[in-house]
Order: sequence, then C-alpha cells, then structure tokens
Amino acid sequence: MTRYQLLWLTLGVIWAAALAVFWNNWQSSGDFRKYVAETETIDSYRKFLAESGRTAADVQRDVATFSQEIESIDFGLLFLEEKLFWLAKKHDLGDFQFSKGAAGAEQMLQLSLSVHGSLKDFSRMLRVLEQEYPYLSLTAVETAKNSTGSGSFKLTFNYYFRVVSV
Repeated sequence: MTRYQLLWLTLGVIWAAALAVFWNNWQSSGDFRKYVAETETIDSYRKFLAESGRTAADVQRDVATFSQEIESIDFGLLFLEEKLFWLAKKHDLGDFQFSKGAAGAEQMLQLSLSVHGSLKDFSRMLRVLEQEYPYLSLTAVETAKNSTGSGSFKLTFNYYFRVVSV
C-alpha cells in the first residue's frame, strides 16, 4: 500500500469515526430531550399536588362523607327508614311508605319514599335531606295534588353506603 492510499484510508477511518460519534450524539440527544420532557411533566405534577394541598386522606374523608358507614345492609336500611320516618313526622307529612328498589352499584341501592302533606312541609323536608343526608342522592320526584290542597310526593334516591366490620 502506498503512502497516499494509507493517508486516504486513515482519513476515511477518521471520517467514519466522526460520523459514528455524530450519530451517537444525535441518538443520545433525542433520549436526553425525552428525559427532560418527562422530568418536566413529573415536576409539574408534583407542583400541582403541592399547590392543591389535597392528600389521599383528604379524598378518602370526602368519599366517606358521601357514603354512610353501616354494619350490614339490613341494619343500615332499618336505621335509615327510622330516621326518614321521624323526619317526615317532624315536618307533618303522613302516609309514610319506604321501599327498597333495584340494587345499583356495589355499594349503592335505589330507594323510594312516599309521603302525603303540604308542599311547604315537603320542601322543608327536602331541604333537610339535602343538608343532613349527603349519602342520599335524589334521582326523581313525583308529585300529585288533590282537591284539599295537599299532595302526595314520591322521592326516588340512591343510597350510598359502606359496610364496615365492627
């Protein structure tokens, strides 16, 4: 091999090495850019969580607010029926009828409540239900007025509960 051939071969090897290093840097920079983007996303999530101040315990406490803890479904329904009976009686509503409807989700039952009385008394009872019974989610209200000025009212609602062991 002549000297010029050796020089060209050396020059080719140097250029090949330079291109290999360039290609490696190109691939590494793409991985680095992806790493930086993922890190920024994670940092933004952390910042959001720190600013919102809500922890898993806060969320669980909120969920617990909207479901009633009961020992068994039967005891829970009996307790709820008794409370609703006395609430209707307190608001001068008669002909109390309570019935269990179809089972909904795993920890939800559809219930119905029928009462008879004045619209004013019924609306006061609804206000109490809304404020003091967060585990009852109203789904339907049916009304019927009779000739005496009073009416019959039927509430359909979802009852959210959690069965806990004692």
